[in-house]
Amino acid sequence: MTSSLLEESELGESVRLADGAPVTLREMRGDDIPRLRRLHTRLSRRTVYRRFMTPTPRLSERTVAYFTDVDHLGREALVATSGDDIVAVAQYHQTAGTTEAEVAILVEDAWQRRGVGRILIKRLIERARRRGIRVFTGTMLSENPGALALLRVFFPDAVTEVSGPELTFRASLAPSGIRSLDPALFEPRSREAILPRSA
Repeated sequence: MTSSLLEESELGESVRLADGAPVTLREMRGDDIPRLRRLHTRLSRRTVYRRFMTPTPRLSERTVAYFTDVDHLGREALVATSGDDIVAVAQYHQTAGTTEAEVAILVEDAWQRRGVGRILIKRLIERARRRGIRVFTGTMLSENPGALALLRVFFPDAVTEVSGPELTFRASLAPSGIRSLDPALFEPRSREAILPRSA
């Protein structure tokens, strides 16, 4: 990773959530592995299940690698931090040879319904567009009301398909396919946990 690939203005952006809580938004770094493992220990079983669709008592090396294997081009991950703790992660992995990318977001229980997930998704969409990505895809549990609400907020015209307990979606990042990224959208609301199949 070289700094020439990165927007310097986005390295360590301090924002305040609607409830006044400060967080810092930045890119995932190679030294974030211990922070990711600590984040996982703070998640409820429900949040873990909604994110991984299976009981996951600990993060495997493969999953940690998926989170941290980023080049800030076709593979991106942004985090929100409070102090030295990661409290939310949003990421996309571009499908090779296409302009599509799988998107995923995970928000710690104590930070859910506070708007941090929406802010991260906004930043992720902006970056994806600049990288030439035209479509986000993803998979979630169809009974996850928070993830469905997040999908409706950003991608009201997304194409969805339900198969058993899973819902998959394809959402255009073109202006006609995405709702405005106005900050007024980012009020504290529902739980966020969207899962890419490859995690």
